[in-house]
Amino acid sequence: MFVLSILACQPSPSDADVDAGGDTGPDTRPDPRPDDTARAEDVFPTSRQAVEWPFSTRSPWNMPLGDAAALSVTDDPCTVSLRSRGYTPWINAEKWSHPIFLSSEGDPAREIWADEELAATAPVPEAATPALPEWPDTDAHMHIIDPLGQYVDEMWKARRRDDGGWDVDSWARVDLYGEGVGTGGVRVYGGSAIAGLIRVGEVEAGIHHALSLALALDLLAPVWVWPASELSTTREDDYLGAVATGQLVALPPGFDIGAQGWSEEGEAVARALQHYGAYVTDHASGFALYAAPEAEADVDPARDDLADIRSHLRCVTDNTQATPGGAGARLAPLAPELEGAGTEG
Repeated sequence: MFVLSILACQPSPSDADVDAGGDTGPDTRPDPRPDDTARAEDVFPTSRQAVEWPFSTRSPWNMPLGDAAALSVTDDPCTVSLRSRGYTPWINAEKWSHPIFLSSEGDPAREIWADEELAATAPVPEAATPALPEWPDTDAHMHIIDPLGQYVDEMWKARRRDDGGWDVDSWARVDLYGEGVGTGGVRVYGGSAIAGLIRVGEVEAGIHHALSLALALDLLAPVWVWPASELSTTREDDYLGAVATGQLVALPPGFDIGAQGWSEEGEAVARALQHYGAYVTDHASGFALYAAPEAEADVDPARDDLADIRSHLRCVTDNTQATPGGAGARLAPLAPELEGAGTEG
């Protein structure tokens, strides 16, 4: 068994001063991209494995934004809710995150019980541990990849049974070669819980996928949009904002990340938000992106930049199943085809 790893906050200035292109209407044509100096992450990977960088090339999680994607104006209700300064932004890693474990053929087969019904039997490493904080004050997410690296058993509110099995409040088996959406999941948006997670090494090597974002209840609208497939919550009455579950948010293509004075780690997160954006997948106590627990040290410096990064984000208004990432040429190369077991699709 091993935990998967790969190589692969202060108020900001006025919104009126932040984004290039003006606020007279949606940005359907971007400013030219900044002429950044060469970086390690500019060397795009030529291969990948599903256990480290999951989901198909055409998955919304791996689809770069289009250079003519339509962005909301800064006084649009969606962007106003998104940028709310009522909450300190954070990257959940050490706590309230999504630990992933790769099982082996030698691990004991364990029963997974959901709502007192047997959901699955799967090899689970003895060292597999749900996310902190400890039960019961926790979401206790825990995710187990099968020994062949084809699928992941995702769990919410996981706690160990006396017989070594697991009781969970929600379980889903997700195909790592699929799209990561539309087939069920243990997060509110109905898709994979490990999608959008910043893994170890990605901050340095480049984050080549969209990020997962959760917002406070009063920032969310009681509706969902693609790639969400449901609104799996009992708290719809507390959704008082204007950001739909499944909403894609991003930094404008012409925004000059290198001119902001952010840390290298903050710039890495910002580039991911500019090239891929973030999808709203769940509700949280504020504004939260997600990294693997073992990536805590990698993302910590970026937290100091996150409030300023948030102040430049906008909602993407033309992200649909027919036009994933919005209109225009892609801002980054497509993800390489997946290697290893399974059939991508």
